[in-house]
Amino acid sequence: MSTTTPKKTEALLPWFPGFYETRLDGFIDQELEDRMDTEGLSWKEADAMANYPLARQAMSKAWVKEFSKKTGLNLKLLEIVSPSEYNFETDRLIVTIEDDTTFKKLKKAKRYRTFRQTLLDLFTPRSGWMPFYPSNPSDPKWTQPVEEWDTAQLSTLIIAHALHQGISKEEMQDALCGEPSVYEAADKMWIK
Repeated sequence: MSTTTPKKTEALLPWFPGFYETRLDGFIDQELEDRMDTEGLSWKEADAMANYPLARQAMSKAWVKEFSKKTGLNLKLLEIVSPSEYNFETDRLIVTIEDDTTFKKLKKAKRYRTFRQTLLDLFTPRSGWMPFYPSNPSDPKWTQPVEEWDTAQLSTLIIAHALHQGISKEEMQDALCGEPSVYEAADKMWIK
């Protein structure tokens, strides 16, 4: 069993609300409207000048940076994964865990009561839904070395770590949406 971080371990960042019809999308819309007002542009003119992917990239980087500060985890944005249609899912952020300290913190989270509760909350079967992961922490999927876990399993540890620190999903989303570095990153849409 390895005691060091696997090179560039990837995880799905939990609690990211995505862009489509969220407050983050609203920050981009506000930036567009501000540009229209200050320069007297039509929506069509401002939209033609806007670089939406650049704004989303900048906002996602800021989101990950602030998430890292609040949780004490050193995470870096790897990529934004957007669905082809937003019917059933939204944008997701894949992050990398590149240092031993963060990886050790996450491994420690397996011992927290919040880890067991997270498994129950996320993976208890419900009517019409059968989860891919078991809700029992003694199941082999959860007892194999953390170094072998996939992005979703590592996301579960990130949630358990944050909850152990007293940070809930709602508190995290509210705090990060109110973080100037996140909403001000929408102005990156004008850089060509």
